[in-house]
Parts: sequence; structure tokens; C-alpha cells
Amino acid sequence: MIHVCYNVNNKIFKGLLLSIMSVAKHASLPVYFHILSMDMSERNPDWLPMSEGELALIEKAITGYDARNKVEQIDCKALYAEYFARGRNQRSFYTPYAMLRLFLDKITLDGNPSKTLYLDTDTMCLKDIKELWDIDITDYEFGASLDHAGKFWVDVDYCNSGVMTINLDKIKQTDLLAKTRERVFKLTMFMPDQSSLNYLAVAKLILPRKFNEQRKVTENTVIRHFCRAFRFLPYPHIESVKQWEIDKVHNVLKLHALDDVYEDLEKLGV
Repeated sequence: MIHVCYNVNNKIFKGLLLSIMSVAKHASLPVYFHILSMDMSERNPDWLPMSEGELALIEKAITGYDARNKVEQIDCKALYAEYFARGRNQRSFYTPYAMLRLFLDKITLDGNPSKTLYLDTDTMCLKDIKELWDIDITDYEFGASLDHAGKFWVDVDYCNSGVMTINLDKIKQTDLLAKTRERVFKLTMFMPDQSSLNYLAVAKLILPRKFNEQRKVTENTVIRHFCRAFRFLPYPHIESVKQWEIDKVHNVLKLHALDDVYEDLEKLGV
């Protein structure tokens, strides 16, 4: 069974559902989806975990592709309160949910896998994710593709953490996530977790671009990441189109490779 983790709140449930459906639709093996979330409504009324109804809809969607597929939601609020509640990045550009994957050494995923894949919510799978799962990371803490901009502006091996294959055994041996949590707690940063993972990793595997395509889909693309992109034409601007903005995906990005998943979503009534 393939294990895939997300960290998210229910404000972007549609994006999560689409991403999960895209993985399940193309997977040749059963997939266990682990949703890391928490109730932070005391800070923002929109910051809530998935409801029972939303989890039931996810389960309906994924078991429609393969009855062996599973989903679980894991409450990380106590861990967040313990490690980050008084930290320096409480009000960063990203929500507190972005930090939840940093607890993967403290959480026991159902099935107790030795590794897991991690996906940002704004990712869509176009091919069998088994291709990523099968990469041997025995000697690495994690594998990730280069960040399209960061490899020029930060470091030549600066990786984008929106798609990762994580060796859960190795990160416990090296204390990578413990060190990352400490750095995120103490230092104010624009991209706290991603920058810290890159800075602290002692054994990371750089994956081919096709596993985290941040620009143009090609025939080899396995995962398309709908992250922000700087465009020079027709004038310098930041382009931000997410996969749940279907009209923009079609009209701005001119991308129709996801239409089969959009059709499945429509059948669900979402």
C-alpha cells in the first residue's frame, strides 16, 4: 500500500479532494491517505479540520477507484501547541497547517509505514504515483525536486517541499524534524519549514522535475504543482492559479489534462 500525507484545513477542502482523487484515479496500488489537521478556530473561524461529511465524501471518491483505498484524519493540535504556539513564525505568510508535516516523527500513521509521500494540497497527479513511491530512499532523509526559482535565487540544490518522499525511519535517526522544529520556533523566516528542511538535511535525494512540475505539463509529468509563479510576459507579475479554479486552469494555463478528474468531481456533486 502507498502512503500519502497532506496537512490542511477544510477551507480548501475542494483542492484537497481534487488532489486526492487525482492520486487515487491513476494509482495501480491501493493508497492510504493521511490528513494532518487541527481545530484552530480560536485564531481564525475558517481554520477547521475536515468534517465527518467531508471525510465521508473523500472515502466515497477514493473507494470508487479502488475499494482498498483508505483515509484517516489525525489531530495535531496538541503537538502544535507544544512545539510552535509561542514560536517566531506564528504569523508567517503560510498558515499554521503548513507546519504539521514536521510532526511526522511524533505521529504513528495507521499501518506504521517506514516511509510516506507528502503532497501539498495544490498538487495534482497525472500518472501513477507508484513511480514516485518506488524510488529507493533507504540512504536518504527525503527526496524532493528542485524549486524552480529557489535553485537560482537561494541555492543550486534548494528543493521545493511541496512534493516529498520521506524516509520515516531515517528522519528519526538523524533528528531532522526535531532540529527543523527548533529552527522554525526560533528564527523568523518567509518559508520556515521548507527553508529549514533544506538547510538542515544531511542526506536528501534530488528528484527529477517530473515529480514536482511547477511550470508546464509535459508527457512525462507525474505531478503538477500549482504554486505561485513569477511571469515576465506580457508584464512582470505573480501568477497564482490553483487546480480548483477550473476556469482559470482552462483559460489562463490552457491546461486540459485534468479534465477527467474534473468530470469525476462533477459526478460527486461537488
